[in-house]
Amino acid sequence: MSKERTIVLKFGGSVLRSEEDLPLAVHEIYRHWRQGYRVLAVVSAFEGTTDELLARCEKYGTDRNEHAVATLLATGEAVSAALLSAALKRSGIHSKILSPHQVGIITTGDTLDGEIVEANIAAVDSALDEGIAIVSGFVGANAAGDATLLGRGGTDLTALFLAHELSARCVLVKDVEGLFESNPAESAVRPRRFSTVSYATTLERGGELVQPKAVEFARSVSLDFEIASLGSGVATFVGDLEDSFASDLSEGQRRPLKVALLGCGVVGFGVYERLRANPEKFEVTGVVNLHRERAVERGVEPSLIRSDAVELIESDCDVVVELIGGSDDAHRYIRHALASGKGVVSANKA
Repeated sequence: MSKERTIVLKFGGSVLRSEEDLPLAVHEIYRHWRQGYRVLAVVSAFEGTTDELLARCEKYGTDRNEHAVATLLATGEAVSAALLSAALKRSGIHSKILSPHQVGIITTGDTLDGEIVEANIAAVDSALDEGIAIVSGFVGANAAGDATLLGRGGTDLTALFLAHELSARCVLVKDVEGLFESNPAESAVRPRRFSTVSYATTLERGGELVQPKAVEFARSVSLDFEIASLGSGVATFVGDLEDSFASDLSEGQRRPLKVALLGCGVVGFGVYERLRANPEKFEVTGVVNLHRERAVERGVEPSLIRSDAVELIESDCDVVVELIGGSDDAHRYIRHALASGKGVVSANKA
């Protein structure tokens, strides 16, 4: 097994809600790959897909063939894996999809709620040496080769099991920045987030966030893991740890980063889309584009379109992203932004 750093990133249906969320997963994978990690992405079906497939099975009655159900439901994860690989390819990142057969996850027990007993870790390890590896979570097979599943939330178990076998860091990527003492979506006042948390407390409070069976597995092998959101700089660390809470002061006062975009061509609109897809992290204060109609046609909010770059730079923004290209105007605007105390991002080679 390679001695290089390896990370397992689990993307569930709350994160991969639809194909539109694939670029966010690509970015999350890329930022860890760029840091020198070998990255294994374990994916669930898109949000709602498993329920839709299960409903199709139920049309044929309640006395169902469980291996047939497992075979059908596994197609949801296969679709997510294939489309994520395509999205990575479009971004210039090589990836390899490992089919359930190649991963070789063998289960025992209930056909639709099995326990993992082994996997073909050599195949996974070899794929990681070639690039990003993508595995369908939730899916396995019994000793006879029949399709099986790992129960609701089983992608968590897949990720933790493979992380343990690979001696890898494991991050369960969720739609919240960790485990909270109560559900943030159901609380009028933001609840406290655990910075570190024991397995026992995770089982008590995180049943809707992390599959309990996966937590039990992690506890049985003393595997620490993280719960975090896409692009988050914070996480909850789960393990044989004392419960502790993060400082609410900095988190409660955090506001979205205000970003001004200079230019809205192909690259500029791509940046605009990604920023607008994360409203809790970024606020686009304006987009400079001399061809207003083109920007509107691409999908830019008309009220955000500006014609005066200097005016936008001097407005209430934290960061200016230069996307106009060339040298003279770009140089002038960048210098003005820096002189105004603004952060600047640019990939302008000129």
